[in-house]
Amino acid sequence: MQKIWFILLLCVAMYGCRQGEDTCQDNIDTSKIPLKLQVVRLEDELFACKSKKDVQLFIAKYDTLFRRYDRFTPKKPADSLQNRLWEMVQNKYMDTLYKDVKERFDSPKTGKWKQVQQDFELAFKHIKHYYPDFKPFTVYTTITGLGSFWGGRQDIEIDLRNKTIIISLEMYHGEKRRYALNPKMYPAYIAKRLTPEYIAPSCILQLSELYNKGDEKDRTLIADMIGAGKAYSFVKDMMPCLPDTLLTGYTQKDINNLKDKENREYIWNYLIEKKYIFSTSQMVNKNFMGETPYITEINQRCPGRVGWWIGYRIIQKYRKKFPDLTLRDLMNKTNTRAIFEASGYNGD
Repeated sequence: MQKIWFILLLCVAMYGCRQGEDTCQDNIDTSKIPLKLQVVRLEDELFACKSKKDVQLFIAKYDTLFRRYDRFTPKKPADSLQNRLWEMVQNKYMDTLYKDVKERFDSPKTGKWKQVQQDFELAFKHIKHYYPDFKPFTVYTTITGLGSFWGGRQDIEIDLRNKTIIISLEMYHGEKRRYALNPKMYPAYIAKRLTPEYIAPSCILQLSELYNKGDEKDRTLIADMIGAGKAYSFVKDMMPCLPDTLLTGYTQKDINNLKDKENREYIWNYLIEKKYIFSTSQMVNKNFMGETPYITEINQRCPGRVGWWIGYRIIQKYRKKFPDLTLRDLMNKTNTRAIFEASGYNGD
C-alpha cells in the first residue's frame, strides 16, 4: 500500500513540475486526431556545410523560405546571404553557440526539444479539433547569432499566410547561457520568458490572430483588452494544461499580486476613475498593453501588460456566464463592449 501511494505521489510531483497547476482537465481526445508535424532543423544543415558551395546548395534548397522574410534579403552585393551564412559557419563563437544549442535542446537526457515538439503537436491537434480545416504550420529552427548576423529581434517569426514558423533556438536557451542577450533589446523582465517552455505558447498566441476577430474601428482600451483576453483564452483551449505563468509570461508573484483583492480592486478603480476603459488614446493603450516591468502610473504590484490580464479575466467571467458558447463563436464576436457589459466584470 505504501508503495502504491509513493508511486502516485511521484506521478503528481512530476506532473506538477511540468504543468505548474494543481489540476488539469483536457476534454479533447487528441489521440484520434491525425496530424503530422513537420520540423526542419536548419541549424544542423547549415553547420554541416563544409564550403561556400555547400552553403549555396543549402540556400537553394530553402530559397522559397528565405524569400519570405525581409531580413534574409541582402542590402548590398557584398553582403550576400551566401557570404553571411558562410561567415557564420566559420565563426568560432557561432560554432560554440551551436554546440550550446545542441546541448540545451538535443541532449539525450536533458534536451528540451522533444517536449517543445510535443507541445506543438498537442496544440495543433486541438486547433484541428476546433477548426477541422487547419493545416499544421511547418516549424523551422535556426540560429541567428543572437541577432548579430541578421540584426534586430529575431526570436520567433511567423508567416500566417504561408504557415511557417522560424524559431531562433539560442534566444530560448534560458538560464546559464554562455552568451548574454542584448539587454537593450531584451531587458530582464522580457529575457526571463526566453526559455524552451515558452516557445510553443508564444507561437500559438500569435496563431490566434487567424481566428480572433475584432472591430478595426474600435480603438478603445477595452477593445484591446478583450481582444487580448480572447487570444489568451484561445491558447488556453489549445493547451489546456498550460499554467498561467507560461500563458501570460508573469511570475507567480505577479499573478498573486493581480489576484490580491485589495490590489486588483485598486487597479480597476484607478482605470475607472481615470476614464481609461473607453479611452482611444494611444498612450493609454501603450501604458496598459505594452511591455514594461510594472505600471509606474499605478504601483509596483501592477505588472506590465496588465490590460492583457484584465481582458483574460473578463473573458473568463463571460464564458462562465454563457457556458454553451463555443470557442469559435467567442473568437468571432467583435462587439467588445457587449462582451464587457455582459461579463459583469468589476475588478473581481
